[in-house]
Amino acid sequence: MAETVFYMKSNGSRVPSTSVTLIQGADWFIDDLDRSYEIVEQGQIGSWICQRVNPKPTDWTGPAFLESVTVPMEVLKEDEQGRWIRLGAWDRIHWRQAVTAANTLGIAGILDGLRVWMSAMDPTMF
Repeated sequence: MAETVFYMKSNGSRVPSTSVTLIQGADWFIDDLDRSYEIVEQGQIGSWICQRVNPKPTDWTGPAFLESVTVPMEVLKEDEQGRWIRLGAWDRIHWRQAVTAANTLGIAGILDGLRVWMSAMDPTMF
């Protein structure tokens, strides 16, 4: 089942204390946190980068390798709705809620629910 991943430039001032290695290809990524992902579709809505991804086994890689980089990492929030991770200068949100739009560019309406979920954070986190 496809998942939706959102990226945005982090506006947090806290520097994460642990690190994670990200390995990326042209249409896939893998990290130390859980598993590999195949990028099925990608687009941009305002300042948000949105991807529809298919989870793959932990050691799966696509055909084209681009880079491996180690960045500071911190899990900011995780529940049944999603997981919010700070990766260096970027925040990545794996949104677990069903996305019914035909494509990533058609999911602008989901961002309202995502913002409400994010705003429920402890304000001392930022």
